[in-house]
Order: sequence, then structure tokens, then C-alpha cells
Amino acid sequence: MFTIFMHKMKGAMFFRKKNDYRKIFVSFVLSVDFFLTSTE
Repeated sequence: MFTIFMHKMKGAMFFRKKNDYRKIFVSFVLSVDFFLTSTE
């Protein structure tokens, strides 16, 4: 679970270089949603 989160963070850092904050927000929301659904 932690490795998936780290992978998402690396993706966020990649998008930050492109200054595309919308993709950062979307990837963050998707990762949180995935985390919540997997823990149920």
C-alpha cells in the first residue's frame, strides 16, 4: 500500500515539473479514493 502511495507521489513530482497542478490534484484524489475503497 505504501509503495503505491510513493508511486503516486513520484507522479505528482513529475507533473509539478510541467506546472500542471490539475493533474496533481486529480492523481491525489484518485489515490485517496483508491486508498479508501481498498481499506473497506
